Amino acid sequence: MSEHNLDEHFPRFVDHEPLIHAWNATPTLNRTIHRFFDSSPFSPSGRYLALTRFPFEERYPAPGDRAQIVLVDLESGSESVVASTAAWDTQLGAQVQWGATDQELCYNDLDETTWRPRGVIHNPETGSRRWVNGAIYHVSADGSKAASPNLERYRYTQLGYGVVIPDQVLSPNVGAADDDGLYVTDLKSGASELIVSFRQLAKDLRLNLQNSDPQGAYYGAHAKWNNSGDRLMFVVRFLRSSGARDRMIVTLNPDGSDIRLALDHTTWSFGGHHPGWCPDGESILMNLNHEGKGMRFVRVDAEGSKVTPITGLPGSGHPSLTSDERYLLTDEYHSGPMSYPDGTVPIRLVDVSAGTERRILRVDVKPRFMGPDGGGSLPSEMGNALRVDPHPAWDRHSSMFAYNACVDGSRHVFVATLEDLE
Repeated sequence: MSEHNLDEHFPRFVDHEPLIHAWNATPTLNRTIHRFFDSSPFSPSGRYLALTRFPFEERYPAPGDRAQIVLVDLESGSESVVASTAAWDTQLGAQVQWGATDQELCYNDLDETTWRPRGVIHNPETGSRRWVNGAIYHVSADGSKAASPNLERYRYTQLGYGVVIPDQVLSPNVGAADDDGLYVTDLKSGASELIVSFRQLAKDLRLNLQNSDPQGAYYGAHAKWNNSGDRLMFVVRFLRSSGARDRMIVTLNPDGSDIRLALDHTTWSFGGHHPGWCPDGESILMNLNHEGKGMRFVRVDAEGSKVTPITGLPGSGHPSLTSDERYLLTDEYHSGPMSYPDGTVPIRLVDVSAGTERRILRVDVKPRFMGPDGGGSLPSEMGNALRVDPHPAWDRHSSMFAYNACVDGSRHVFVATLEDLE
């Protein structure tokens, strides 16, 4: 996608003297976000952006509120609403992402009689759509499979990342449940399988958290494929009776075999967040307070053998590497130590080999309403459920990235390129 074409259709972002070229890709579509930093909103060809548009921004959604699935054509500048969905939440929308081609748009919807979320495979060119039997959280790079935790129960440990359904149809997990865990769905056949339960995980990994808190329970969070699709990462949370959460990273094969504890809850307890696969598919990048030296970008061996700092720079936000691992891209929370008093945050570009960084953009992430600390009677450690995180996410060639930001207090999606970075 050339800068010339983008300038024809989208307003250039010029605030705070940016070091790179960026554009507002949704100038007439407020209330719009892309999904997350570990999946690309850019279609495989690079022509389209796939986004979720909220119906409102002044309150947390109620069960049955419908959001829109939106496509932006970066070549023509056109915008189109291709579907609506009730299976969304405020941080990751409807999990909108792409399969193998521009004809395979993936997201969730739900049946409001059962309140069960299920994935939809949608062809934007023909309008045809088909359901699969499992939910979509993260789609493999080849578009063949989707992995997901239980999206209904996600909100027991954190708001914003699953689906919003009535409290009365929710049922909490008890201990290490044998009917919940990590699910994999074949996007061709539509068949879905619980590949490993929490009971199996606890047994195989000899997890003993229930010994100290018999009333606690295990829940699933982020599920992510590596680039080759031969390994999964699963963030497991143990919700204590006090409401506190212990977190750990498990890796395993797509059939549920070869389960490894990549990062134990004790190591994570010193501080850490936002793990994602490195391009090598054998290690995980995350922010971690490593050896008490403060938050750093680290590489975690997927088999659990070691943790290695990537640079001496302070960690922040939602980090990801370019495919050649030359650059690390990340952001900052609105309340983080690198944020600015006016509600703006930096987009940071780290040169990995040099160990240096540039703050290539400074963007506004202050919405009009930050959201509740919890939903109904459900516990949550994460407040500000309607906060805006940039979630910078690469296209498939690491030549462009998209990010969320606010314009006059409303959500918009921007695209940026490193092509002219000196």
